[in-house]
Amino acid sequence: YLTTVVIVNQAPAFVAPTPISNATIIAGSFFRFSGASFLDPGLDAVSAEIAWGNGTTTAGIITLSSSGNAAPTTGSVAGTHLFAFRTQPYTVTVTLRDASGATTSTTFEVTVLDPVLSLVEAGPNRTVAEGEAVDLTGRFIDPAFGSSYTASINW
Repeated sequence: YLTTVVIVNQAPAFVAPTPISNATIIAGSFFRFSGASFLDPGLDAVSAEIAWGNGTTTAGIITLSSSGNAAPTTGSVAGTHLFAFRTQPYTVTVTLRDASGATTSTTFEVTVLDPVLSLVEAGPNRTVAEGEAVDLTGRFIDPAFGSSYTASINW
């Protein structure tokens, strides 16, 4: 008897629990996720692509935890990105692809908070006589730009 066995490729899968949690960061700081575990039932090489939700896409960093020539292929994916401030969260999509072309994806959100003012200078100290006018100048730097501002003086 001759038997033919057809082996069908299966896509890699993220391993439960939820592989990547939503995150909140300050604008101008790097966001990094790591340890998003996956399993590919075959002995396929696996690559990752990360769409950061702002029009940029980068390759994910794959670290394999399986060794030798035994299935399944297991490992994790990581990535790092610098986000700008915006009021809506970024939806990030991580896609795994095995050597046979099968894919799977997961999404999560990154909320980017407006950073606090990084430099505030009220000008030099002044001594004036009571009732005398004084001109005050100061400056600040806001790395997120595009915000509106209110200044107050506490005499």
